[in-house]
Amino acid sequence: MPIHTPQGAYQNGFPKLDATEQGERYALECMLNSSPDFFNGLALASGCLCLFMVWAFGVAHRKTDAAGAGFMAAAMLMGGIAWIGSATFGSFSDQSRRPADLVVAIAALFGVCSLIVGYCRYVSRGQLRWKTLFLLALLWSISGLLFQHLGGPPWSPDLMVSLLLVGCSIYSVRKFFRHKDPGYLLMVAAFLIHPAALVSALALDLDLERVRQLLGLPYLVLGLMVFSVAFFRNHAHTLKQIVKLEAFDAELRALVYTDAVTGLRSAHGQRERMAALLDARVSYALFCINLDDFRLVNDNLGPVGGNAVIASAARVIQNAVGDRGEVARSSGAEFTVLIPGDVVQRDLLAMAQRMQESMATPLHYGQTSLLVGLSIGIASCPQDATDVDELFRIANVAVHEVKAQGGGGICSYTPAIDETAHQHLWLDNNLRAALELQQFELHYQPKLQLAERRATSVEALIRWKHPERGNIRPDQFIERAEVSGQIVAIGRWVIQAAALQASRWLEQGLEIRVAVNISVKQLTDATLLDSLRDAQAIAGGMLDLELTESCLAGNEKETLTFITECRAMGYGVHLDDFGTGYSSLSRLGNLPLTMIKLDRAFITPIGKSDKANALVRAMVSVAKELQLQVVAEGVETIEQADYLKQLGVGYVQGWLYAPAMGVEKCEAWLAANAPLASAA
Repeated sequence: MPIHTPQGAYQNGFPKLDATEQGERYALECMLNSSPDFFNGLALASGCLCLFMVWAFGVAHRKTDAAGAGFMAAAMLMGGIAWIGSATFGSFSDQSRRPADLVVAIAALFGVCSLIVGYCRYVSRGQLRWKTLFLLALLWSISGLLFQHLGGPPWSPDLMVSLLLVGCSIYSVRKFFRHKDPGYLLMVAAFLIHPAALVSALALDLDLERVRQLLGLPYLVLGLMVFSVAFFRNHAHTLKQIVKLEAFDAELRALVYTDAVTGLRSAHGQRERMAALLDARVSYALFCINLDDFRLVNDNLGPVGGNAVIASAARVIQNAVGDRGEVARSSGAEFTVLIPGDVVQRDLLAMAQRMQESMATPLHYGQTSLLVGLSIGIASCPQDATDVDELFRIANVAVHEVKAQGGGGICSYTPAIDETAHQHLWLDNNLRAALELQQFELHYQPKLQLAERRATSVEALIRWKHPERGNIRPDQFIERAEVSGQIVAIGRWVIQAAALQASRWLEQGLEIRVAVNISVKQLTDATLLDSLRDAQAIAGGMLDLELTESCLAGNEKETLTFITECRAMGYGVHLDDFGTGYSSLSRLGNLPLTMIKLDRAFITPIGKSDKANALVRAMVSVAKELQLQVVAEGVETIEQADYLKQLGVGYVQGWLYAPAMGVEKCEAWLAANAPLASAA
């Protein structure tokens, strides 16, 4: 289409212009009316760029994390295709323009939509859905075509697209001033090409189709620039992220493999080191070290002081080990020492002894000096185990064996220790089930008035009848029940069962008092007094309690209150195993007890040693002075019974008269040896 000029004077068929205007118009006409060779040359060059843009689109879409970079590259690609198509087909004036117009329209339409979608996803960091954005941009652009088809001006589609691009430019300017990102200025330049070309074409009355034709070249160049900015900025960002990740990984490894309090290797790091030695088939020994009674340190110094003491202990242990071993903190107040190589047991014990001796020097925290003992367990690989977890377990088993003996010792693992641990685990699990499955039962051992040889009371003794292991003696499980705390529930059951049995005997006419043993752990049960009150009501006042001397070793005021309340409920309170504990005579005189039981350890030697006879005589004398009844347990010979009778002992209990029996046997025995209620 020729250039339209305003009306004026013409010279040789051309309008009269000054020299400057003539130069500019001549250059513009040369550009818009170039020969086919010129356009074909540019088309060939742009084809190479288009191939690059195809690659750029694939890379940007798949290998960069910059949201929208692929769409912006695609937009520039579409612009290049539009320019190539229009330039190629438009160069041949004898060919139809419809193919060129179709290529230009489709490429430009999808190019604009891709540009808008890519920009919106870029600024929103991928939060917006591209399908929705593409559809909206497509509808907006098509509306311009429809408006032109309905009679609007020929530049209607360009106006609609320019409005979108101007809006994106304004937003990009705001983003630039906010983030100081030069990439947004490049986008502004890209967005303003089309509006600027439209304004120039309308102002200068240029051929709009030719202007559209030439728009592809700058879009193609800007496509390369936009992609380069997006790709390489993202690449730089990725490098920064890699550096940050490496720093974070180093920090994380430090947290995982280094203990923050002591600076030693962590438990995880020690495990990995042990696994590496196993893989290399290197023998080693593992020390498991526990600071004794460290709970008291935390209770007195708090967590900060406790950590300071742990750090000091770690330095002492590390100095004692030297370069012969690798020290790590396991957890809390526990450490491990790894000794690579074949080391004989004697040298391991010597090293453990050296660590204990090094801890003989007090540790200091502020003005406080602390003496901290060490309990040490030793396990060897491959002699004891060839698995990391198993080695840690058996080393801890050895430490717990030391703790069970009072702490402050050294123990090398042996299978016998493990058997004890397995037995404890079996007891813990099965004691809980025994209550639920009603595997416990009570046996009763009579107590006789020595002078009349008549039974007036019995002691309730628990028995465990296991379906697989048979009868399990109390000395095999009572201690473990106390350690695990299950003695509280078991004791509650014993009290209830004894009360029910005493009630049945009363109904049968037997006035038999039933004594129930109470352990130290049961005294911590807040519901114990309520249970005793309910049980005494069921038993009709026929229950007594037997307390060991360890029950009296606690708070004297609380013990006095407990015994006083039990006496008020009608309980007789007996001191069991008298002479084996640590109760003082002054405390015995202050407690409202009713009877003391002489332990079998004092009864068995009677008649075999004058000192044994004198000791029993002295204890009986003390009981009489305190106005307490005496019962001797473990009487097995007539000689023992005669001597006790001479001393004035009131009650006896033992195999000489009757063993502990089940309910049916005990009832038969009582029928022959106990006074009836009616006779009383």
